[in-house]
Amino acid sequence: MTQDWLAVNMPFWNNNIWRPQSSGLNPLDYSVLWEIEKKVCATRHPNFDSLKASVNEQWAAMED
Repeated sequence: MTQDWLAVNMPFWNNNIWRPQSSGLNPLDYSVLWEIEKKVCATRHPNFDSLKASVNEQWAAMED
């Protein structure tokens, strides 16, 4: 069921996008994800599109 939903709603990401066991990137990844999650979850989202838009907005703000 989950895999079916992901196949329909999410683009396919090949496993070659990230290097496995990259020690230089993992701590940063967790820190960035935590900051995005904390900001996004501060507001209740009525639907998936609102949540997705908020994640994208926070991700773009991190790049500035």
